[in-house]
Amino acid sequence: MKRNLAIFDFCETLVSKQTADDFVYFYLSSNNKVFKKIVFKSLKSKFISILSRLNIYKPSKSTYLMLLKGEKREDLNAVGRIYAEELIREYLCQNLFNVLKSHSDNGDEIVILSGGYDLYLKYCWPNLIDNIICTKISFSDDLCDGSIQGLDCLGYNKITLLNKVICNDLSIYKETYFYTDHVSDLPLLSIVSNPVVVNTNRSNLWAKERGFKIVEQK
Repeated sequence: MKRNLAIFDFCETLVSKQTADDFVYFYLSSNNKVFKKIVFKSLKSKFISILSRLNIYKPSKSTYLMLLKGEKREDLNAVGRIYAEELIREYLCQNLFNVLKSHSDNGDEIVILSGGYDLYLKYCWPNLIDNIICTKISFSDDLCDGSIQGLDCLGYNKITLLNKVICNDLSIYKETYFYTDHVSDLPLLSIVSNPVVVNTNRSNLWAKERGFKIVEQK
């Protein structure tokens, strides 16, 4: 008998914040990395924000990740667990979590598909999640090398990484659901049988125009 597949974005879908860069700062704060915290804050400054809007300079995800270069895997994992606990305690989107729990109770296969990092996502509801497909941090000799391992799990890359898990065949499932807040996930929203867009403070006109179901974040 075919199962249903329920795919959930993480940031601003299951939790109400973007987490990748935030985890970097959380780690730096937890380990009192004063100079690197100053660098991080300078990259998030209003001046850099203006440069970004003018398309002059925009720090990438990898720019922030470089601040973790040389950090031990075991230390990052330990902080990742603490960070996951804080996310669930302080930033959980209860409405979407209830939807996830309902899918789980129904026996559906649950997948988190996220540009967030594996170091903390693996600690989020391990008893409910069947598979986590996400951006992975690269290590060499158990030290972070400041880069991403493989593909960054965003946009079309989400489909590429998902296909490796489901062998390029969504038809093996009875129904497929994808819950996300962002237009960048339109490629995957367009191929599942039940696309669902989470209402945040951004415009969701693009979702309404396509007739996607819209649910409240909290």
